[in-house]
Amino acid sequence: MFPAVCHGTTNYPERLARRDGAYTVLHRDAAPSCDAPVWMPVGGARVEAIPRDGALTRRRFLFADVPAGGDPVRGRLALLFNDHVALAWVSADSESPTTVLIDHDGDQLVCVLEGGATLDTPCGTLRANAAEHVFIPRGMPHRWRVDKLGLRALVVEARGELSVPRAHRNNYGQPTPDAPFSHRDLNLAAWFARPGSAPSPTPCTLRRGGRTYDGSATNNPLATVGYEGSVYPASVAWEVPFVRPRPHGVDLFVHERFALHTRLTRDDGPPVDEACDLATLALDGDGAASLTWEPLGVQPTPVGTPGGIVLQVRSRDALALAPDGVLLMDR
Repeated sequence: MFPAVCHGTTNYPERLARRDGAYTVLHRDAAPSCDAPVWMPVGGARVEAIPRDGALTRRRFLFADVPAGGDPVRGRLALLFNDHVALAWVSADSESPTTVLIDHDGDQLVCVLEGGATLDTPCGTLRANAAEHVFIPRGMPHRWRVDKLGLRALVVEARGELSVPRAHRNNYGQPTPDAPFSHRDLNLAAWFARPGSAPSPTPCTLRRGGRTYDGSATNNPLATVGYEGSVYPASVAWEVPFVRPRPHGVDLFVHERFALHTRLTRDDGPPVDEACDLATLALDGDGAASLTWEPLGVQPTPVGTPGGIVLQVRSRDALALAPDGVLLMDR
C-alpha cells in the first residue's frame, strides 16, 4: 500500500496481508492467540434499507444539529450503504468509553471536519486533525482517543480494500509524479513499544462478515515491540491533492465498485462521466457540513462553497438509505 517501514523484531509475528501482496508483520512479545476473547454478537441482523419512495430526487443530510456524544465506533450514525460501501456520521466526545475496533470486512477512510483525536494502533499513535483524511487498513486494530473539543467526521467503510488508482502508481507500488499525494505528504504514526499484557481486559469490537461482535482481550491487541511492512494507517491533508492544478479533481482511492474522488467546487464544473450514485461531502459558507446524495439519473449540481474542497463517493451500485439517515435528512 505504502513504502515499507521497520521497527524492532520478536518471536511472535502476526501478519496483516492484502490481496495485492502488500503486507505488514506486527511483532509482539506475547502470542496473539493467548487468552483469546469470546466474541458475543451485537445488534442482531444487519441494517435494513429504507424503501425508496419512487421519487428520483436529490437528498441532503445536515449535521449541524447532531448532538455530540458517544464513542467513535459504537456511536456512528449510518446514512447510506450498499454491499460494497457504507457512509456513517460520527459526532463523538471525550467522555465516552472507547473500544478497540478490528474491522476484517474492509478499509476505512475517516474524513475529519471538526475537532480531532489520537488514533492508537499497533503501528503507533497517529493524530487525526480537522481537514484531514485518515486511512485505516482492513484488519488493523485501532482505538480512538477523542480530544476535549470532540470529533465530527464522515466515515467511509469499504467492504474490501481501497487502493491508490493504478494510473498513479508504478509497477513497484510507488506514487507517480501526478499522484494525488506522495509519501512525504503522508502523516505516519509515531511508533513506540507497548507492553503486551494489559493492566485490565481491553474492550474490543470485531467486524466480520457484516456482523459486529464485542469482547475483551487480556493481551492488548495494540501492543507491539516492532513492526515492518507497507500496510499501516496514515493521514493526509485535504488540500494536498490540489498543490498542482486539477480542474477535474482526482481519485484519492478506488475500489472495484466505487471511487473516492476529491475536487474543488465550481459552478461550471464538468458533469460526472460515468453511471453512478453520488454522495458529496461539502461545507457551506458558514462552515456547516452536509452530505448530498444524488442517485443515478439525477443531474449532478455543484454543492458547497465555490472554491471549497469536496469529497465524493462515486458508487457504481445504487446506495440505500439507512434508518439513521432518515432522521438527518433535510426536509
